[in-house]
Amino acid sequence: MLLGSAGCAIMPMSGPEDHVIKSEHTKNGPEYGLVTLTPTVVDILKEYGPGAIAGSFPDNRPPPSIKFGIGDVVAVSIFEAAAGGLFIPAEAGVRPGNFVALPNQNVDSAGFITVPYAGAVKAAGRTPSEIQQDIVKAIGNRAIEPQVVVSLITQNTSLISVLGEVNAPTRLTANAAGERVLDVISRAGGPKGQGWETWVTLERHGKRATVPFGALVYTPANNVWVHPGDTIYVYREPQIFLAFGASGQQGQFPFDMWKINMAQAMAKAGASWMAKRSRAACTSIAVSRASSQNG
Repeated sequence: MLLGSAGCAIMPMSGPEDHVIKSEHTKNGPEYGLVTLTPTVVDILKEYGPGAIAGSFPDNRPPPSIKFGIGDVVAVSIFEAAAGGLFIPAEAGVRPGNFVALPNQNVDSAGFITVPYAGAVKAAGRTPSEIQQDIVKAIGNRAIEPQVVVSLITQNTSLISVLGEVNAPTRLTANAAGERVLDVISRAGGPKGQGWETWVTLERHGKRATVPFGALVYTPANNVWVHPGDTIYVYREPQIFLAFGASGQQGQFPFDMWKINMAQAMAKAGASWMAKRSRAACTSIAVSRASSQNG
């Protein structure tokens, strides 16, 4: 952005003219390269920016039901309508209830759990209700009106990784009720740094998008549902601007806030004295936002 006072016939240049760029070479420094704006290029650019997560992950439906995975610890309880059946002996009248709780077991490397009289039951990649139906079907002709409850005791899969500049980097178990990006970051202790210099990357199935932390707060569409297997990376990258020319102070200045306008940037650079100069004086300030994401 270039701001000049009235009366200047010639303004200092802060960048090359278009004919220099089109010639694809410079007198000093590396040569220019022109990039055609194609859908592929646009998709790459969408990875960063205030609406990157909302654009890259537009499906706003809650995450699917949590499914068991290899290594999860599972509990199985089997109920019968009356004593004297397959699992409840006839003399079980003193029992508090007509059910039996099987020992907790891991989903094995082949994805199965073992249930007496039902054999190996597929568990990996399935929900508790699906497993319950299979067990009831397997023992239905031998037990007395059986009912089965399958529950997850220790969740070793369906995890969410939260890494980087958070107070407690960790792998979190996915919440069956569903959580959004800010919820998961909060469970990891929240960001270490100030929000205006914090960036958040969400990666899912090899696809990722990055936004400033403030974009999660001020643009709710970016605060998408988190799915099991997602990785959230939080990092700090202070946003700065450069002031040079007749600006009072030359150099690099931090934003120190979520957004900054030209007047605030001029004040930070000590340029308030410019208002006292003659209206005919030729003055200018160049401010450039520096960021590895948005150039």
